[in-house]
Amino acid sequence: MNLLSKSFQLIYTLTFIIFILLYPVNSASFAKSDNWQQVASTEDRRQFIDTETIIYDSKGILSVFTRYSDINAEGNINLPSNSYLIKIDCQRRLYKQTNSNDKQSQAGKWLDSKDNKLIKQTIINSCTY
Repeated sequence: MNLLSKSFQLIYTLTFIIFILLYPVNSASFAKSDNWQQVASTEDRRQFIDTETIIYDSKGILSVFTRYSDINAEGNINLPSNSYLIKIDCQRRLYKQTNSNDKQSQAGKWLDSKDNKLIKQTIINSCTY
């Protein structure tokens, strides 16, 4: 019985080690990019893009992951938001937020940035990459 118990313990230990070795450590759920660059700011918010995710499609539309950080009244930067994908038409200075929770209803529309200083700066500075 003792031999059987040690055999199961060995099998369990080997299975655990194999799982740890084969598990994709760089999976998206654990990925943390160090390439967030600030591209815009206002008194109450900072906007960042992940420069590793910049892609231009065949029509010249820029896609990039972005996130923002709110700034409270004391000037402290709060934790950043979740990242979301933004598409930018650099020539016309239009944008689409394709999966932002607070903009779901506008996900398919091209929006003008003229009334949003933060987005306008984000577009101008992101299009320089």
